[in-house]
Amino acid sequence: MIGRFIIGLGVGTASLIIPLYMSEVSPDEIRGTVVAINIVFVTGAQFLSSLVSLALGHNWRLMLGLTAIPSII
Repeated sequence: MIGRFIIGLGVGTASLIIPLYMSEVSPDEIRGTVVAINIVFVTGAQFLSSLVSLALGHNWRLMLGLTAIPSII
């Protein structure tokens, strides 16, 4: 539970700081586009992971193992 709490703090902090930093360093002309693209990609990744989880059913070990593929590549 302590580990999950620490990971939750990290993800929550990153969800706040990354869009804020991107909006500060990007030029005024494309600031909204940069932040919107980030949000679209994060939301799209959550949607795709839900679809994969739905397709695999109760096989959570395979779902967890699939995350190793990008690391190996």
